[in-house]
Amino acid sequence: MRAVVFRNNMAVAGWIFMAIWLGGISLISWVFVRDGGFHQMHPLLEVGIMLMFWVFGLAGGGYLFSQTRVRLTVENGAATLRETLLWKRSEECFPVSAIEVLPVLRERDSEGDRYFRCVIVTPAGRRVSIGESHHEETMDRLRERVVAALAAGG
Repeated sequence: MRAVVFRNNMAVAGWIFMAIWLGGISLISWVFVRDGGFHQMHPLLEVGIMLMFWVFGLAGGGYLFSQTRVRLTVENGAATLRETLLWKRSEECFPVSAIEVLPVLRERDSEGDRYFRCVIVTPAGRRVSIGESHHEETMDRLRERVVAALAAGG
């Protein structure tokens, strides 16, 4: 039987954004130190602004780099859940009958817009998002595909 694969790669967008942010702030900081400041404002204010960018960058990086990339593979009555961070990968295997597919979660994003997630529950009780979108129909279709794949065993 052919494997059915579901992926949630949203974490990659955050990883790329933070890599660009931290790379940019690193370059700006190098220029700042090399030139002894930007000489636009009071030196302490300039240092404070640079520190603020670093605090936001490190806090955002800590959050976004901790988001996992998810792949669920259903094949021959078994499901394999692979979660990947930049520096670590974990993989769990279990029978398809042990997975629970929750109804599409309806939430709000950071800007207050509607946001939808397709979530499974592993046998250990962990909730894992295998899809997310601003479009409810997209997540409803994904949920239907996941339920069908699990019912067919792959």
